[in-house]
Amino acid sequence: MDKETTATRQVALPKMKVRDSRYRSTSSILHELTWFDGDSISVRDLSAQLGDRGFGLMLLLFALPNTIPLPIPGISTLTGMPLIFFASQLCLGKERIWLPSWLANRQIPMSKLRPLIQKPLPWLVRLEKLIKPRLDKITTRNFERFAGALILLLALLIALPIPLGNLPLGIAMAVLALAITERDGIVMITGWLLTFFALYFFAALITGYAWIIWQLVSSIF
Repeated sequence: MDKETTATRQVALPKMKVRDSRYRSTSSILHELTWFDGDSISVRDLSAQLGDRGFGLMLLLFALPNTIPLPIPGISTLTGMPLIFFASQLCLGKERIWLPSWLANRQIPMSKLRPLIQKPLPWLVRLEKLIKPRLDKITTRNFERFAGALILLLALLIALPIPLGNLPLGIAMAVLALAITERDGIVMITGWLLTFFALYFFAALITGYAWIIWQLVSSIF
């Protein structure tokens, strides 16, 4: 890679408020993933690229694609299993991510991963201007485990092929994951509220579809 290309990429990085010299914003870490030169990246290499930000950043990475209003077909299948797996570990109180070989070696095509990171990235950059570590009593390990349980529930629901149901679930998961990553209690509380709304919306959607199906069946018979 020549110096000109490197300089161009450095300029393209989102300009974020740096809290100290060791801190890199979540958006800049995700942005750097789009530079990966290979045709695909394994989940093991992906975890290594994300560094020591732990469960929160891995959950955020796989939750963000589900926040796109017009998602790519099959995206819930691509992201669902990692979300369930990582959220389960967080819920059980694991301190480090453990990757079994079948998941660690799973290849994610960069042609799919790159646009899924790039599309929600501007929203994340704007949101990060409002985020900072606060209300540390709401971001303790036990509250992180509770957030992991909520993300697990949302990930299980998002795997169901329910039209129009994924967006609220994906937004709630992304906000909870961002709260864990940035240790922001206000964002954590917001994630709880969004989870309640997403579950209510999902239940209403299921009820509505069931009523429509019942009416169609009744009209036939």
